[in-house]
Amino acid sequence: MNEIPNSLAEIAESSGLIERIKATEAAKEASKAALKIVEQAVEIKEDPLGDPAYLARFLIQCTLPHTDPGDVPIWRRKNGKYTLRIQPGWDEQTDRSMGYPYGIMPRLILIWAVTEAKRTGIRRLHLGHCMTEFIEKLDLEKPSGRGKRGVPTRIKEQAQRLFSSHIDFYTHTREIIDGKTILADDSESYRVASKIHLRWNEKDPKQAVLWGSYIDLSRDFFAAIMESVVPCDMRAVGMLRKSPLALDLYMLCNYIGANLKQRNKTKHLLTWRMLGQQLGCDYGDLHDLKKKIKAAMLKVKLAHPNLKVGYPSKGGGIEIYVSKPAIAPRVKVDQV
Repeated sequence: MNEIPNSLAEIAESSGLIERIKATEAAKEASKAALKIVEQAVEIKEDPLGDPAYLARFLIQCTLPHTDPGDVPIWRRKNGKYTLRIQPGWDEQTDRSMGYPYGIMPRLILIWAVTEAKRTGIRRLHLGHCMTEFIEKLDLEKPSGRGKRGVPTRIKEQAQRLFSSHIDFYTHTREIIDGKTILADDSESYRVASKIHLRWNEKDPKQAVLWGSYIDLSRDFFAAIMESVVPCDMRAVGMLRKSPLALDLYMLCNYIGANLKQRNKTKHLLTWRMLGQQLGCDYGDLHDLKKKIKAAMLKVKLAHPNLKVGYPSKGGGIEIYVSKPAIAPRVKVDQV
């Protein structure tokens, strides 16, 4: 009785049938994902109001790492006069570094945290009574996988890394005193959270606890993120949630394009080298970086139809022009 299935399996494997079936299924899933992105892009274009989300300006000017920096004491990114520096938290129980927040998860968590802080005006952020509830807050897919690469495990790990990290933000200035140019650094250092209370069970994401999970943002970090936030469209964040590079570019281009008019400028050039320095990516060479950025910008344009950008023939990079903000500002209507 077992000979026929085994023989069929051997025939399918030797003929490449299994690989073709897998490729067909992968193509179907890719088509579904592409169609969903197009549908979301149409919705954003037809309804510019959308659902506002926020991120602190200094977290847009320089971004978190895209991949794990590994066992290094400090990780930094520089954008002109700005420098972002991250130091991972320390786990007293294991007596080792907790590691760096990296990739898409901490970006989504940060956007949620800043938006929630902006909405409520308080430092304590409630993450829900179970992990599934928080995953829904992040607008992620339903929890999948129980291993190290499963969504619940990655969310808990990246949340712990992010909330325990120390972030330094430097502003480098030049002052002329007695005819001499003096370089000065204005630095601010924050621990993201002063209290972390995560009672999630990543092995059973639906398991609820009585008091729920929460974090208290540190006073300094709370003040810093509330001082200057940049609005964006939560629907666009959902569109770009699988690509940290695309999400970083969306936030950066939206911020620059919407503020050029206030700076009395018509355009702003970001060279490939500048982008390589300030974004959290680490590609082998500028040619590779250029290729990845151009691919990501196709998604960014779908997520932000009002964004005006181009690729200059000279100099190289992305040229951003005066653009409408990603999400239309709310207009208050007087009650009659």
